Amino acid sequence: MARDDINKKTEMIKPSIFKFETDIIWYIAFQVFLLHAIGIYGLLTFNYWQNLMTTIWIIAMHIISNIGVSGGAHRLWSHKSYKAKLPLRILLLICFSAGVQNTICSWVKNHRMHHKYSDTNADPHNSQRSFFYGHAGWVFMKEHPEFIKKSKQLDLSDILSDPVVIFGERYFLLLQLFFGFILPTAVPVYLWNETWNRAIVSQIFIRYMITLNAVWSINSIAHVWGTKPYDKCVI
Repeated sequence: MARDDINKKTEMIKPSIFKFETDIIWYIAFQVFLLHAIGIYGLLTFNYWQNLMTTIWIIAMHIISNIGVSGGAHRLWSHKSYKAKLPLRILLLICFSAGVQNTICSWVKNHRMHHKYSDTNADPHNSQRSFFYGHAGWVFMKEHPEFIKKSKQLDLSDILSDPVVIFGERYFLLLQLFFGFILPTAVPVYLWNETWNRAIVSQIFIRYMITLNAVWSINSIAHVWGTKPYDKCVI
């Protein structure tokens, strides 16, 4: 079926700025709000010169997290752009866990749906529903019925046959808690005598908030001002 036909079947009337097609999941919305309230305050008031190692560590963990998301969940597992042996896949799982962005299977499913049904209601972060929805709103709102329907037809057998992905699915809470929050916070404290308060603010709030918004911007900013060379044959 041609992509234009798919779009016609999944397209719906765009809502107004204050009207939502799906319900808000309030406990997730509160978490996102709290993260950004503390994160923005921390970003503006944090003394980055007090200990340059801590500032460098913010940048380092941001890069590590993005390697896991871009090089792992995106290029390797979503698009199969290259082949990776077991040690590299394990390393990418660790890096992805540091980014704390749900499971690999969930990420891959969302991204493949995004390419297959881009800018329609079967797209998990459909930018046509508003800039904010495409950026962050989709994270704390219930999935659209079209997305739920179409995603059931999506083939994920390739990643479900990867033992590294399955391990990440089974232990994703422990992996993301440890590599995303505990280890990044403990490193500054124990390696260069940073205070717990500054370590927590810099990693759990500032770094994590920046990493999330960097990834989200691809779904929002890049769809408003970017070009749209979509591949009709993508998985």
